[in-house]
Amino acid sequence: APTMVAANDTGRATPRMLENSAPFSFADLVERVSPAVVSIRSETTTSESDSDDNIPQQFKDLFQQFGQKPQQQQPHKALSAGSGFIIDKAGYVVTNNHVVDASKKITVTLPDKREFTAKLIGTDPATDIALLKIDSKTPLPTVESGNDKSIRVGDWVVAVGNPFGLYHSV
Repeated sequence: APTMVAANDTGRATPRMLENSAPFSFADLVERVSPAVVSIRSETTTSESDSDDNIPQQFKDLFQQFGQKPQQQQPHKALSAGSGFIIDKAGYVVTNNHVVDASKKITVTLPDKREFTAKLIGTDPATDIALLKIDSKTPLPTVESGNDKSIRVGDWVVAVGNPFGLYHSV
């Protein structure tokens, strides 16, 4: 439990325990769930557009005035990164939909540096959730779902992730 400093009769500061408050450290919780917290990389290829519909009219007019045609965008690879967590030993991973939306290739990296190509199982853009599936020949670490019926406004929560590959961000 966390401590609160109070003065005793000698005038020295002494720790006093607070009843029903946050834990002194989240380290045990983070240590327990971190092996199942993964980094997600996704690749998308943009396609060349034959139309100039995305260019504002004043720029189209400017290009025409100088006898130029707007340059078309060439196809290129776009990368995005995010975080997720393994929810089932069968290899199901939850992440954000915006991380994997329209991806051609999704890579899941565990904290122990194992990498897997993931299959997109389903998405819900409205809640920004996506479900992936990875296959492993060895057991995978998982996180357990909590009981949301016991959570109250004002309770402590901890977010553990790997944004941009920065492991153990809490």
